[in-house]
Amino acid sequence: RVDLDHALEESRKQNVRVGEILLRKGLVSEEQIAQAIARQFAMTHVRLEGKEVASETVKLVPEAVARRHTIVPIESGPQDLILGMADPLNIFALDQVKMITRRKVQPVVCSKAEILRVLDRVFAAEQSVKSVLDEIDLAGLELLAQESENPATLERRRGIGRLDDDLCPDPVGIAAVDHVLDCRRDQDVFSSVSNCAWIA
Repeated sequence: RVDLDHALEESRKQNVRVGEILLRKGLVSEEQIAQAIARQFAMTHVRLEGKEVASETVKLVPEAVARRHTIVPIESGPQDLILGMADPLNIFALDQVKMITRRKVQPVVCSKAEILRVLDRVFAAEQSVKSVLDEIDLAGLELLAQESENPATLERRRGIGRLDDDLCPDPVGIAAVDHVLDCRRDQDVFSSVSNCAWIA
């Protein structure tokens, strides 16, 4: 009784709920708090420990929203969604989930610790897969960089460059040859005209 009175006093001073004070003092567990809230508001209490919650269902609500409000979708249908909540009086969270999922939301009470464990399991696994893919991409880039610095690769590229030079002669040389040919052609034409005039 004394502990409860102290908790009530601290609750008023710190403007926090009595359950949080009792939890800090180790007088109750999070599961006991969840059960008490469910009884107080005549709501269903759901234990998430050992319960199979599909990852696809959890991901119906973005991780940032779920962690901000300490909520997690537990079951879903075409039009309905059962939402585990540490604070079932969070009307803003309920409205946001309804807007995101476009489903009728039925809240149930779950402990904060169990909700966070489900979120960690689903979203941490997703982050791990992303990290692995990022590491694979980075390894591929490093391999390409190493290959480009390989002496054999550089020599092979220089060989290709020389081959390109052989196949594509110097444009200045081409222009000089064209000029000589043009001069010779002009001389032939002049000679032909002169001969014709002399014969006449």
